[in-house]
Order: sequence, then structure tokens, then C-alpha cells
Amino acid sequence: MSGINAGLPSEIRVYSTTSTLNGRAFHAWYAIADLSTGNIELKATLSATAQKPSQVIAASTGETTYVMTNGGYFGGSGSGVSSYSLVVDRGAKKADNIGTLARGSYSYPVSRGAFGVTQTQTSMIKWCTDDYAYEIPSPNVEGEFPQTSTSQTFPTTAEHWNPYTAVGGGPILIKDGKPTFDFTTTTSGHYMTNYELLQSDIFSPTIRPPRTLIGSTTDNRIVLFICDGRQSQSDGATLLEQVQIMKALGCVNVLNLDGGGSTAMIANGKLLNSPSDGTERAVAAFVSFVKKK
Repeated sequence: MSGINAGLPSEIRVYSTTSTLNGRAFHAWYAIADLSTGNIELKATLSATAQKPSQVIAASTGETTYVMTNGGYFGGSGSGVSSYSLVVDRGAKKADNIGTLARGSYSYPVSRGAFGVTQTQTSMIKWCTDDYAYEIPSPNVEGEFPQTSTSQTFPTTAEHWNPYTAVGGGPILIKDGKPTFDFTTTTSGHYMTNYELLQSDIFSPTIRPPRTLIGSTTDNRIVLFICDGRQSQSDGATLLEQVQIMKALGCVNVLNLDGGGSTAMIANGKLLNSPSDGTERAVAAFVSFVKKK
């Protein structure tokens, strides 16, 4: 997108595609940032009130924002908004991943995905709870008896993860170059690898909503990706299609963020996509490429 890129530093390039996806109309945008020069950094933002990405950018003072997308999951609206996903802003934790979910007659302690960077902008991807981070998720299966609560030793040895910047969501789509899920079902019809217990409008082999993703490549470039969906000009993407797309872009770690009507990308001050709500949705959390302070 030469017009957009003309107003961005050379470390960030933004792309758009209208190539069909498995024979369906598809429109996607992605920004790739090289954070190794020390001029650009990843930033996560939590708002006390629900706001649109363009409002957050407009209200920021002393901050140069180059690209922004919506972040993780949230509930409520207006001044009653709350984040269900991790937000760490330059070393300060603003919100945690949700730690317990009610599904049917059970209450499940869960670990959900998070993507972060160190202060030197080296990327990491983990499954996180309030206090700990893990290399594997707690293996809950909806409809079955809950796993034990996460701890220093379960589901594996925990680490006290202290990212400089991080954003939560779910599910983790790719870790260390490998997809982390499939759609194998139990005899009762529940998905065996839906470890993060995401609802059916997110975790399904067939649904194709708008999507927002964050990922990293082997050379530690960070990718923010969105696609439109639920529209005649863009029919969205399944989770497995997103795995294929992000692997094709060179990503070895990928986290799914909030999608649907929340999906939006602003680059060089311009809204690039057509949100399925008809306009930007006011959300709680945001992730962006900004000028390093």
C-alpha cells in the first residue's frame, strides 16, 4: 500500500490483498514491523472506557502511533467495559487473562494465550493465568470434568513471565512453527483441543468471521493481520485458513485476538478495513506499532 507506506517509517510496511481464499471473496490487510532498529516498539493499551481505535490514537499525547488494531476479548460497554484478556503496557500489567470460565454445569480454571515482547522487543508466546505462564495449555475439554487449577507445576512447570509489552486473546494458532489445535471431537461432540474453551463463534472448523491476529517470524518481525468477513466483498477465514495464511507470511508464533465486529486496523491515521458493524466498534484493548520513546 504505497500511499499508506509513504507516511510510515521504513521499518513498517503495510499490505493489502483481495486474492480469493479457497474460491471465496476475501480482503485482508497486514502490517509487518522490524523492531530491531530500536526506532519502533510494540505497545498494548487498555482503556478505562470503551473506545474506537481512532479515538485512542486521537487522544494519545506524546505518542506517535503508526499502526493500531483492536486487542483481546472484553465485556461490557461504555464506562462499564472490562478486559478479559491480558494487557501489559511497558512493564505495567493493566489486565489479566480471564482465569475461570463457566461452561455448562462446570467451572473451569483456564490458561489462555498471550503474545508479548521483552524490552528489547524479542517476541514470546505463552499460555497465561493471573500469576504464571506455561509452554503448554491446561488440557481442559468442555463437557468433561475440569482439570485441576493451574499452579507452579501444572499443566507444566510455570514461569513468572514478565513481558515488557503483551496482549492476550486466544486461541494460540501457531507455536514454534506448529499448529496447536485441530477439530477432533469427543464422543459427546466437543472439541478435544479447544483448551482455551472459546465459544463456537470463535473456535469452529467452518465459521468465517472477521479476524485479528498478531504473530512473529523467525527473524523476529512482528505481524499484525486483519481480514474482513460477513460481507459480500470478504467472506472471512476459518482458523485453519488463518494458520495457512500466517505460515505463508513466515510466522512461527501466532495468537488470535478478538474478531468479528471488533476487527479494525488503522495505519498512518486511516481506517483500512470495513468493520462488519458498519463502523469501528468501541473496545477495551488495543495493540500497536509506535515510535519508541
